Amino acid sequence: MRPGEQHIDRDELAACLTLLATKGISAITALRLFREHGGGIDAVRALPLLGSPSVVESAASAQVRERVARALSSIEEQDIAVVAYDDARYPQRMRDRLDVHAPLLLFAIGDVSLLDQRGVAVVGTRKPTQYGLDMADQIGTGLAVGGAVVISGLAAGIDAAAHSAALEADGPTIAVNGCGVDVIYPHENSALQERIGQQGLLVTEFLPGEPPRRHQFPHRNRIIAALSDGVVVVEAGARSGAVHTANHANDFGIEVFGVMNLMDHENFQGVLSLLKDGAEPYLGMHGLLHATGFFSLQAEPGPVTKPAAEPVVEPRFLNVWTALGREATHIDAIAAKAGLSSTDALVKLLEMELEGRATQLAGQRFVRVKPKQRMQT
Repeated sequence: MRPGEQHIDRDELAACLTLLATKGISAITALRLFREHGGGIDAVRALPLLGSPSVVESAASAQVRERVARALSSIEEQDIAVVAYDDARYPQRMRDRLDVHAPLLLFAIGDVSLLDQRGVAVVGTRKPTQYGLDMADQIGTGLAVGGAVVISGLAAGIDAAAHSAALEADGPTIAVNGCGVDVIYPHENSALQERIGQQGLLVTEFLPGEPPRRHQFPHRNRIIAALSDGVVVVEAGARSGAVHTANHANDFGIEVFGVMNLMDHENFQGVLSLLKDGAEPYLGMHGLLHATGFFSLQAEPGPVTKPAAEPVVEPRFLNVWTALGREATHIDAIAAKAGLSSTDALVKLLEMELEGRATQLAGQRFVRVKPKQRMQT
């Protein structure tokens, strides 16, 4: 199926767009009318039952008709897929978690099947430190290697770093836009946005052409949380949108992780508040994948009767294993010694971490894991 091929006919789509574009009909009311009347066309016909002549007049106005026509044109011309609330492709976890606050329509560019796959959100400030960018890169890479979809909000800073890391590791990523899916925002992420549309998924609840507005981004955050099996907050100020995403996750019963930082750093204050409220500290990729269900404990080696021998690694890891020592070594030094780019070395190191061969420390440093003695019980 082509990315923009629809499961909803044009008249029904136009009716749903009318509900969303009409002044006086909230998103909650639009969904309620859709559900009560079994679709958009019958919901629009039932508008007089609301007892508000101004709403009926607005729905039939030239302004709304023009807005709907522009949206339909963009959908058709730009291969935008529309996923309605009753579409089989609409994620059930979003219906369950968001309830009356679920979007009536989702607009998407890219691989819509990613909506039904499990993933972890990586979110944070638009003004990160280099440490924050490094951590977002490591976590995004590790999640992609571990089989998780990396979910974020396409904002500058931490979000962009997490999306980019997933793509560089050949993993899937979902970007939840706070504006129309066809609107480039922020402009510095234009190339990244195009790449996600080609290799991952761009998705939003806002109509095509809808410009970014401040009040729309908190709404975007609830969708990020609702799509996720875990949320990692890398760096966030006390009033950061990333904290709002984490609060939504808490409401949904989704585990939240916070990346440790300097206690007095402004970018740690939002994370610190989450940790005080019960979020888990991020202690490495192995623990994150275990906690979110992407790495089975049953895959670990069983007990043995004598001390384990020095680990023998697969040939494809040998150059990195040789470059890795017992002392903590920075990723750049490991990469240089192994004759690899930092990105390629990081992917291999994270795979080795999942196999129990290496451990990641703060500051992009890694060490070999010492052999452990496991006795039979």
